[in-house]
Amino acid sequence: MDIVRFATSFDLPAFLFDAQFTPEILRIHNALELGKRVKKALDVEPKHPSYLQDERYVKGEWVNLKYRKDKIVLYLHGGAHIFLSPGTHRQLTTSISNTMGCPVLVLDYGLCPEVMFPGAVEDALACYLALIGTHHDNISSGLESGTRCQPTEIVIMGDSSGACLTLQLLYCIKALGLQMPLGAVLISPFVDHGMSSQSWDTNHASDFMALDKHGVHWAIESYSNGIDRKHPAISPLFQDLTGYPPILIQAGDAEVVTDDALRLYDRLLECNVPTAMQLYQDMFHVFQTFNLKQSKDAIRRIDQFVSELADSDADSGVFSNVELFTKQFINA
Repeated sequence: MDIVRFATSFDLPAFLFDAQFTPEILRIHNALELGKRVKKALDVEPKHPSYLQDERYVKGEWVNLKYRKDKIVLYLHGGAHIFLSPGTHRQLTTSISNTMGCPVLVLDYGLCPEVMFPGAVEDALACYLALIGTHHDNISSGLESGTRCQPTEIVIMGDSSGACLTLQLLYCIKALGLQMPLGAVLISPFVDHGMSSQSWDTNHASDFMALDKHGVHWAIESYSNGIDRKHPAISPLFQDLTGYPPILIQAGDAEVVTDDALRLYDRLLECNVPTAMQLYQDMFHVFQTFNLKQSKDAIRRIDQFVSELADSDADSGVFSNVELFTKQFINA
């Protein structure tokens, strides 16, 4: 693991991108109480504590903070819960920011094994509370930049394990009775940590971005912190997903978590969550990261999805201009 983390610890140089990168600091006060609230919301009793400090700081990175702020993306990066960072995701987050014309906040949340589950969920929830300017039961957090917005101006996005974290965050938002964001976008979601999806075997040869299956098993065993990997808190595929905001899922049909994405789409429909599924032919895990025509098409569709949500009547629950409850197979 040390070799993998060292090889992926770099930040892609800022000069490579047509974007402005601004460091951010998330300050969390009464963090131990926050941890208790998250554990109660997720209904878990982890083996080890996630954090020991009652006040702490979490780094992040804004992409194009200069853009208008009627929409903000909170981005949760992937990396099997153990590696990668805002700096490794600059190609993707820059593309999202420039295409959507809005700022993207990429949170550098705690990674396993230094930060055990549900530490990353605590960080993500604290960031959401800071963005919407809400103090919840004596828990307070704030961003050094002072940026704030309405929940209906926030879209939460994540890729792979970051998509898992996105759903874990939504679960906590619902459990704590907070207002939901405008919507969510899940890219190549890794949401069954029992790894029971057939595509882990059938698509392993076609997904050049796939990690070794045994290595992923080890990472998830370490991440789960003594909790059953099928527990809904660990594997959001098995959550009660009712009450979630509109969700867009994008995946390739040649990746190891293709079936995770398809099963999640079916589960969201069962829970009556407005959901769109876009499955790209011959595409691999998080293909949106690369400079491909399919990647550009996918990010354009993300922009279209979010724009149509923003133009719809969110308060009434009417999304007349959004293609929801649909599954598209795309050969871009």
